[in-house]
Order: sequence, then C-alpha cells, then structure tokens
Amino acid sequence: MQSKIKEALQILIDFDVPKGQQNERTALCLLALLNIRPRTKWVNSETPLIGITPMMQFAKEHYEKNYAPTIVRKIQIGDRFSC
Repeated sequence: MQSKIKEALQILIDFDVPKGQQNERTALCLLALLNIRPRTKWVNSETPLIGITPMMQFAKEHYEKNYAPTIVRKIQIGDRFSC
C-alpha cells in the first residue's frame, strides 16, 4: 500500500511539482485521479472524472487515509498544499 504512495510521490517529484505539493495528500490525489489502487499496475491506470470529496473517499477506502471534511474545503479554496 505504501509503495504506491511512494511511487506517486516520486512521480510528483519527477514532474517538478512545486515543493509544497510534494506530499502524501497530493500523491493520494494522483492515485485517485488515475484510479490506482494498491494492487493496480500503473499500466492499467484510468482517467475517471472525479471530484475532491470522492478523492478523499478513495484515499480512505483503498489506502486507509482518513481526511477531515475541513481538508476538502481547504483544497476547494486553494490551500497551498492542495491537490
């Protein structure tokens, strides 16, 4: 499970994403945006249309990461650490 998060974080670093967004939450958003679950191979990624709240639900369901509803609001208003 953690390996996919680490791989997603490395992708963010490789794409030179701003340092403030090189974090676990953004990595989880990337995984959700590509529908990459812990056992999904990267070659099997998808591009579903998904909103912020479903991204946080994805993180909880597939990666056991639970975010407070306030995080969703921070992302919506453009928190500097947002997805």
